[in-house]
Amino acid sequence: MSKKGKIIFGIVLSLLLLASAASVTMGILFSQKNAEAKEYGERIDGSYQNAYYEIVDNLNDVETKLGKVAVLSRPTLQQAFLYDIWRQCSVVVSCLSRMTAEEETEKIIGFLNKTGDYCYYLSRKAQTDPPTEQELSTLARFKEILGALNDSVFSLQDKMASDKGIDASVLSDMSAMGEIVKNSSDVDYPELIYDGPFSDGLLDRKALFLEDKEEIAEDKAMEKVKLYFPDASDVKKIGENASSIPAYIFSFVSGGTSGTAQITKNGGYLREYSCYERAVDPQYSPEECAQIAQRFLTDSGYTDMECVWVYDSDSIVYLNFAYAENGVVFYPDLIKVEVNADTGRVLGVECQNYIYNHTLRTVDPAPSNVEISSRIEVKSRRECVIPTEWGTEIRCLEISGTYEGETYYVYYDSETGEEIEALVVVDSLLV
Repeated sequence: MSKKGKIIFGIVLSLLLLASAASVTMGILFSQKNAEAKEYGERIDGSYQNAYYEIVDNLNDVETKLGKVAVLSRPTLQQAFLYDIWRQCSVVVSCLSRMTAEEETEKIIGFLNKTGDYCYYLSRKAQTDPPTEQELSTLARFKEILGALNDSVFSLQDKMASDKGIDASVLSDMSAMGEIVKNSSDVDYPELIYDGPFSDGLLDRKALFLEDKEEIAEDKAMEKVKLYFPDASDVKKIGENASSIPAYIFSFVSGGTSGTAQITKNGGYLREYSCYERAVDPQYSPEECAQIAQRFLTDSGYTDMECVWVYDSDSIVYLNFAYAENGVVFYPDLIKVEVNADTGRVLGVECQNYIYNHTLRTVDPAPSNVEISSRIEVKSRRECVIPTEWGTEIRCLEISGTYEGETYYVYYDSETGEEIEALVVVDSLLV
């Protein structure tokens, strides 16, 4: 072979060896990536599967305990069962939030929250005032609805068995369950404040706050997670919310606790956040928790928020914040925050009412032709805007005061002076 031929042969041989080595390397990398993807998929599948079985177990328990309360005549066990129902409804709500982001889920979560809160109210008064026949009738209706929900959730096991893996699609079709809850509109909820005034707000299904906000990419949304939670680690995208407030869903660890957060695709705002942490020895007062929550909201881009409701439940403090402008509180623009009074950490945030309803409004001076009942001993008053059942807003004067040992909130139409709403407070702290 000539010298030139040897050189060419050497070059070709080198290229073949390099190609072979590259092929082996790529094969190893591809195999590693496949293994990592499989491990991650199995981890997510396991998370969804655990959440699903938590839903099944707790819903079944709630239905059973609702029946048990009705056949008991003494307060001790009634009280224990009612408290358990409240706690287990909260577990189901948390699991549903992790598994799916369908709009139908919001109806189910709303129903479960109201059911749980109503049972909590009954548990607190059961020691001295057992459930009345009317209240037991309401619980029986809850049991009927929960039974239908149970059947619907349980039937999803067939889908799980036929699918190769467990993912968010297990609960992707929530229409059947949504219809069940929709048909529960005949439930006669008591006229109580158990979650703050107008906590349901207006849900027009049109996110006014995000109308002029640009859509951001997934990597930018992940940066927002790290902005809102500076100590966040192991941040991973685990899904997307395809409802009327589209959002990216991330899991991460913050303060040593695992949590999930939704970041809106438009604007990159925090839609909601949830994690779990026990409260053992409270170190912070409700007022200090309110300050912690307000700082968190400000750092998350929600400014001019006023705390309008505080409720301390076993050292987990629940707070409602409403947008305030020129001394007027806008109840439709509501954000709910949950703070651990032990660690001072924010455990939960829900901003959907604010995102749906917040927009620039014209705030005119309110007329002063309101005649307040002489029976109520007035403790406070403030101008506010409240949502109506017709999807509109009304400018009101809010009066809080006491009558025969009970605390009431009465709302007067600022324009006509008519009384348009009255609520009674049950075992809660207001600010």
